[in-house]
Amino acid sequence: MLLIVGLLGGALASLLLLNTVLAEDAFTLSRLQQNNKLLDQQRQQMQSDIAREEAPASLDAKARGYGMRPPTQPAWISPDGTVTGTRGVRPVPNAAAATAGAAGVLGVPGAIIPGEGVPSAPGAGDGGQGAP
Repeated sequence: MLLIVGLLGGALASLLLLNTVLAEDAFTLSRLQQNNKLLDQQRQQMQSDIAREEAPASLDAKARGYGMRPPTQPAWISPDGTVTGTRGVRPVPNAAAATAGAAGVLGVPGAIIPGEGVPSAPGAGDGGQGAP
């Protein structure tokens, strides 16, 4: 009789322990689900902020705030080397571009370095084909 009471008591204690562990896991699951909802709301808020900041009107206002303005007349360099729409664009002679390329100077505004896959201007000595 004592053995049966001991087994029932052990089973009851084990069942109580198992129930406590399951309840603790349920509370943890509930807390994690709440955190997940909060993070999802933050993600949606950030996505709407990004969409609002990427809007053309917002970008235009920021650019104007930095003193930038749209070009009134864009400048184009045609394949034969002529410049149209000369709004502040100065063509770089082939000799100067070659010197800049030979000297290793990169990032010169408006400089087209021959041999970089860009055809050179007429009269450069290669027939306008560009160096390989």
